[in-house]
Amino acid sequence: MHKIVFTSIFFLILPLYLQAQELNVKTIERKPFVFIQGENLSGFSIDLWEEIAWDNKWDFTYHEATSFVELLRSTRDQTSDLAIANISATKDRAELMDFSDPIFDSGLQIMTQKKKPFEYFYQSFSTAQSILLLITISVYSWLTIYLMAIVESRSKRNKPKKSMLRAMRTLFTLGSFGKSLPSTNAGKSLLIVWIIVIASCVSLYIMSLSNSASVLSAANEINSYEDLRGKKVGTTRGSTSQAFLRKHKIPAAVYASPDSLFTATALGEIDAAVHDVALMSYFASTQGKGLVTILPQVYEQEYYAIALPLGSELREPINNSLDKIRQNGTYDTLYKKWFTQN
Repeated sequence: MHKIVFTSIFFLILPLYLQAQELNVKTIERKPFVFIQGENLSGFSIDLWEEIAWDNKWDFTYHEATSFVELLRSTRDQTSDLAIANISATKDRAELMDFSDPIFDSGLQIMTQKKKPFEYFYQSFSTAQSILLLITISVYSWLTIYLMAIVESRSKRNKPKKSMLRAMRTLFTLGSFGKSLPSTNAGKSLLIVWIIVIASCVSLYIMSLSNSASVLSAANEINSYEDLRGKKVGTTRGSTSQAFLRKHKIPAAVYASPDSLFTATALGEIDAAVHDVALMSYFASTQGKGLVTILPQVYEQEYYAIALPLGSELREPINNSLDKIRQNGTYDTLYKKWFTQN
């Protein structure tokens, strides 16, 4: 009997206690979940949390974490009452902290720089090949001019210098495009052979560049995480994507923030970024529009949640509010506000 009375009193006093204290909410900028501009915060996660806080009549103060590792550590060490951003609720993390019910479905995907065929063609451009082609065309052209000058001078009895100039003009204007062909059959034959040889050299050169571009394109092509081996890959510190790459033994550069990671991908500083698709999709539709491509395969399907210290008394009221927000249409309204427009 005493136990029942005590429990009833506890649950009556708990809401009053939580209302009386000011909650310490830890967050970090992760667009479009959290935007931080000075003291002004916005974003999907921020709007969602403020709906939950309003429903429970909680006072709170935001505190910005300097890194994702610090964000998670604050709940693990109970230096914050909760943390919210784009926090994936994983089994490993669940051993160190509690999580609310899911607030967003996500997963890991790969993003690469969007390259155009011309860029592959340009990258396959060989200076040595070009110089060799130029030398070949120059030597063969001067030899043809010399032979044509000899043949034509004998026919018209012109001076060698005049014959050379006439042969040069005939050769490089293709006989004035058929209007003033060489007067001798030998001269005409030299002109035809010159056209065929030069056209063949140029065709072979272009074919060689095209093949090189195809090989380069195939070498740079990334279709799955297996293709990341041997490539320059990037991720962020303390993220589930970093854990994923470590699990598959794929070395990766670690960036301080998703923005710096995605920008490096768009600029071609790295071959691919592995990260949460929600954040990558936002970047691809805003700053990175037309510059990056997100591969369709989803790895490590996961969901975001509000992180809480182990045994937190906030978990149940937060989950109750989440149920209410989903049922009354508020969640859908927030989702459309932050995602369908992008």
